Amino acid sequence: MRCLDIVPPPANAWRHERIKYVTGDVCDEATLDALVEGADCVWHNAAAVGPFHPRELYFKVNYEGSLNVVRACRKAGVPKIVMSSSPSTRCSKLVERCRREIAERGSTERKLRDS
Repeated sequence: MRCLDIVPPPANAWRHERIKYVTGDVCDEATLDALVEGADCVWHNAAAVGPFHPRELYFKVNYEGSLNVVRACRKAGVPKIVMSSSPSTRCSKLVERCRREIAERGSTERKLRDS
């Protein structure tokens, strides 16, 4: 199993000889090409979620990154892709409420992540 994430795995990540952690970006086509080569199934869960990212990042990661995953799988002949999503793709009122609350508190993604 290969696991791609934009950040390195934490020190307490599950370790097993059949798990390979790869630090990279779904927007990098070369990384995806190498990652999916020889795979018989790809689970795509990568996404920018939450109300605190610039809108451009959501488009880049969630839309273009997903297209890159599909393209890499087609190129490598991967027969199965399992796509996942997040509630924030359907809960626009909740996202807007969260954005307002974050703005009122002066919170940022870094503050939320570090708390």
